[in-house]
Formats: sequence, structure tokens, C-alpha cells
Amino acid sequence: MAHNKKIKAEIKALLEKLIPTKTHEGSSTIINGPSLEIQQQVPQRLLEIANESTESRTTVIKALIKVVDKPRAKKRFMISHQWLTAIDVLGRLKATEAIDVLTKNINETDPGLTMVYVFHGPAVVALAQIGEPAVPRLVKALSRKKAAVRRESAYTLGLIGGSDAERALEKALKKEKNKDVIHFIKAALPTEGPRSLPTTLLNPESYKFSR
Repeated sequence: MAHNKKIKAEIKALLEKLIPTKTHEGSSTIINGPSLEIQQQVPQRLLEIANESTESRTTVIKALIKVVDKPRAKKRFMISHQWLTAIDVLGRLKATEAIDVLTKNINETDPGLTMVYVFHGPAVVALAQIGEPAVPRLVKALSRKKAAVRRESAYTLGLIGGSDAERALEKALKKEKNKDVIHFIKAALPTEGPRSLPTTLLNPESYKFSR
């Protein structure tokens, strides 16, 4: 029990390092984001903690899910480092427990990411890393009301691949009315389009088809 409390305290402290700080110079307030060193150290340490034991992994994943599901975390500073790190680590851990919250945020980004993520949000990367376990939830998302959610879901299913994903995309293509979504469904289907889709400027290797 004491060990678990210690882990929780460390995880909390690590995530707090990613929250921007304010300094005052005269009448001006300056907001400072985390340093590049902190941005690299925090996810690495979170992964190390998660790999220590099953209990530690569960504790890390639960903490990160809370961050992803917190609206305020997406609005901090120009780039929401805490929110992005949480999604990044969940993907690298292939955390199936996070599939629901990641799918919920599949089309989410923040204003500071417009120069980083050209086409797609960070949850797409994480879901693609999780792979086949995410397919059923993504298939359901193909029927969501928002076209952006359907588009991102189709894109992610194309990245994951597999017969279940392809069947769902073929079925969705017959019903879809939105031209943008249709384009992405076709591009995601190997029988309809090329094996590649538009990538982002951030970690493009994560967006290549593995088939």
C-alpha cells in the first residue's frame, strides 16, 4: 500500500512538471512551458514506472486516462504538453484500458498543434499503436454524428488494417454521404485506394501502414 502511494505521488509530480508556469515581470505575466529536457524525461520515466510491475502499469494508465479525459488539460498553454504526453505514453504502452477515452478524443487537438499535426490528432497515433484491440470501438465510431470523428476513425482503421477493419470500412463506404469522409475511407481500403494516407509532421513513422 505504501509503495503504491509512493508511485502515485511520483506520477503526479511528473505530470505536474508538464504544466506551464507563470512568472511576473512588472505588469506583464509570462507563461513558460516545460523545457525540452522535461518533455523527454517525463514520458521516459512514466514508461519505466509502468514496466516495474502490473500494479505500477495499472496505476500509470489510470492517471494518464484522467489527464486525457480532463478538458482543462487540453487548454493549457499553446501546446498542451501534459495532455499530449498522456496520449503518447498510453499509445506506447498499448493500453487497451484507454481505448474508449482515446476514441472519444480521436478528433481532438489544440490550437498550438496546428503547425505540428497537419491532418490528424494525437489520439490517432495512440490507437494505431494499440492496434487490433481498438478496432471494435473504432468501428462503432464510424457511425458517429460528427464527420470529423468518422473521418479519423476511418483513417485509424486503415492504419491498423485487418479483415475486420476492412469489412467495416466497406460497409461504411456504402452509407457515407460526406465527401471528405468518403475520401478517407477509400484511401484506407487497399482495394479502393493507395496503401498510404496523408501523414503529420510529428513522428510520421507512426502513420505508415504495416501491411
